[in-house]
Amino acid sequence: MKKRSLRVNAMLYAARTVMSFLFPFITYPYVARVLGVENIGKVTTSANIVSYFILIAQMGVLTYATREGARLRDDSDRLNRFASQVFSINLISMTAAYILLILTVAVIPHYHAYSLLILIQSFNIVGTTIGVEWMCAIFEDYAYIAVRSFAVQIATVIMLFTMVKQPGDYAVYAAISVIANTGANVMNFFHVRKYVRIRLTRQLQLDVHLRPLLIIFFSAVATTIYVNSDVTMLSFMCGDYNVGLYNASVRIYTILQSMIASIFLVALPRLSNDLVTSTQEQYRHTLNELLNELLLFLLPVITGVYLIADEAIRLFSGKAFMESVPSLQILSITLLFSMLASFLTNTILLPNKMESSALRATIISAAVNVMLNFWLIPRIAQNGAALTTLAAEILMVGVQYWFIRNRKLLRVNGRHLAQILCGCALITLCCLFVNTLPLSAAGSVLCKVGGSAVLYMAVLYFTKNEIFINIFTGILHRRSLKNT
Repeated sequence: MKKRSLRVNAMLYAARTVMSFLFPFITYPYVARVLGVENIGKVTTSANIVSYFILIAQMGVLTYATREGARLRDDSDRLNRFASQVFSINLISMTAAYILLILTVAVIPHYHAYSLLILIQSFNIVGTTIGVEWMCAIFEDYAYIAVRSFAVQIATVIMLFTMVKQPGDYAVYAAISVIANTGANVMNFFHVRKYVRIRLTRQLQLDVHLRPLLIIFFSAVATTIYVNSDVTMLSFMCGDYNVGLYNASVRIYTILQSMIASIFLVALPRLSNDLVTSTQEQYRHTLNELLNELLLFLLPVITGVYLIADEAIRLFSGKAFMESVPSLQILSITLLFSMLASFLTNTILLPNKMESSALRATIISAAVNVMLNFWLIPRIAQNGAALTTLAAEILMVGVQYWFIRNRKLLRVNGRHLAQILCGCALITLCCLFVNTLPLSAAGSVLCKVGGSAVLYMAVLYFTKNEIFINIFTGILHRRSLKNT
């Protein structure tokens, strides 16, 4: 199979991610103002509950199938068998997830008030299963994913603005959010037939698949505990109002996290394939290229988000959510460690089949996160939840690096990092200067983002940053080809 450019794949995946999260960027300011803090908290709490059971339904399939399927994509017969086995296992885990969800809601009185919302959100469980998005990832078909996402989300945006009109429409809002995911996944199920014939099978080969699936699954469980336990414990300890406040900052954090992650998530199939078909040196080269590109985009984003947190919350959610500004600033710093942890997991630990190391690191981080939640959330509510997430991500990076320290795979370019930090310093000066001007929130954001972008790119250009110059000249080259 002809290999697509990793940079093109990252751009396509980023475009898909942008569209996925452009939906809340367009709609959330409207929804937050219509529904209010408490009703947003109710929808967030129900989605949080269901997310645990989506995790059970998936049971590590996405990561495992992407990694192992990439090794088989040139052998159609073996890939057909593999895909059918994994999909059949996935259906079994999905059924178990639904049974456990029903029992959980029935047994825990706190969740009785959320029954309708949980029922609506639970359709995401079956949607995620039948979507088999791992097959598109195996064949690096990110163009299709981007187009599909755009079509579905246009329809859902129209529905939201025409159907959500008053605070009591929060269940309608939840349903529309589910339609976006489920509709896209149904389309996906039919699209993957061009690559593979997926059938139900009794020949599951559990002796081959179950151990790595469970290792990845338990790692994902631990990750979900320290990501989602914040909302779960906020719901029990503080209530829907504080959940709504935290959701406002987490929304922005998650959007940025997913967009930046596109730089390396698309590399998992390629890196897995390189370990089989190429040299260790080629793998190391690709790995460090991705790391340096990640830092190029990540550090200025963190700097900018921290400095525009006040305006971002004001514009994104409204004045009723201004108490969430400190938690957004904490989460902007968390973004650095979150992305580094994801980088180490997806580009080193998983391609090298070090799932057990990833699991140990995640369990340690999750345990620390939950313990800190018990201490900080009752004292400082959503800000405590944000601080525990930061602590967990820092610990995750430290433990993961300890496991890979002897492999000597990573080489951060010192000159490249100094150029980035110099650019971030100018971003800070730009934002502080704009703060002295009598501007509205929207005007302040436009000036800060526009001025910071120009200054940052200028620093990279005049200091001859190699990665930036390659991207810049590549864009100019494509434009010149179009004009000829």
